[in-house]
Amino acid sequence: MTDPSPEELDEVAARLAALDRRGSSWTRATLRLIDQYPGIAMSALARQTRLDRTTVKSNVQRLLDLGVVERAGTGHRLTSLGASLLRTQG
Repeated sequence: MTDPSPEELDEVAARLAALDRRGSSWTRATLRLIDQYPGIAMSALARQTRLDRTTVKSNVQRLLDLGVVERAGTGHRLTSLGASLLRTQG
């Protein structure tokens, strides 16, 4: 798999910023937690973020739709796009 282009990273970063503008700034914090704990379950994400499970589930679905996370067993992990985004744009 090839690394995402700078343009692709910028596009995804802009979409994440738009999600953050709709509410609290949750996208990068959630991505960092998933990066730190690959395979993390929804219940653990909810505890770590201090959000209810329904909100976390909705947030993670948005990240799945953007292609920055993927399912890993009963949890989630970063995709190569998500890892590149964190590595290059924090």
